[in-house]
Amino acid sequence: MIKAIIFDKDGTLIDSFGVWVERDSLLCTEMVGTYWPGYSSNHQALVADRLLAHIGIVDNKVVAGALMAHANEKQLLNGLYQGFCDCLAGDGLRAPVAEQFISELRHAMAAIIANHAVAFKPCLGAHSLIVQAKQAGLGIGLATSDSRTHTIAQLEEQSWRDYFDFVVCGDDGFDPKPSPQMFLHCSKLLGLEPHELVMIGDSTVDLHMARAAGAGLCIAVRSPSADAHHLSDADLYVNSLEELNLELCLGLTGQRV
Repeated sequence: MIKAIIFDKDGTLIDSFGVWVERDSLLCTEMVGTYWPGYSSNHQALVADRLLAHIGIVDNKVVAGALMAHANEKQLLNGLYQGFCDCLAGDGLRAPVAEQFISELRHAMAAIIANHAVAFKPCLGAHSLIVQAKQAGLGIGLATSDSRTHTIAQLEEQSWRDYFDFVVCGDDGFDPKPSPQMFLHCSKLLGLEPHELVMIGDSTVDLHMARAAGAGLCIAVRSPSADAHHLSDADLYVNSLEELNLELCLGLTGQRV
């Protein structure tokens, strides 16, 4: 019997990929200007495009299954660093020390976020499903690769914070998805067995995490991070949460709302 729902955040509940593509594009452009001084604007633009492609952003879109689609902040920063090292080496330039460079990335991104504030939008059907689950008395948790600071801010922005029993975030000290650690911690916080939980996410790492932990049900939502091909091993695949309601979720296990 399903007694709780664990949601992913980015691409599942919050339509955030477009915002992060824009921010990462600004970040790469700024950092290329710093590390490629004196080079033509055309060359700098080409380097910035290569860096974005390295983390999975091509033509201002997230490539399904790429690093950008599922990585936490630490993984993305390390990915950008490796991309910068490769591009610098290609132009005969010396790579910076990792710790120094990643610190510069963090400070540059913080400035971009402060100077380009945007309101994140909820994914279609997200609010309705959260409300249904709460009204039905199900436990509600969040397992995200994003930082706790960003996560709490976005939940409060949507007036969702009180709907969730807890959030488990990418900087809480657990191994990143697809490790089952985050999902197992969710079940522990709820006092339930993993098979009593349903996972709803938009990426392969969400599904693999839940499967490895022994989730009772895995539901995949289409997003820029993955398509039907990447998510074919889900118990149910939907184009958006608008297609999903609590009766359908529980009906897959023979339950009634």
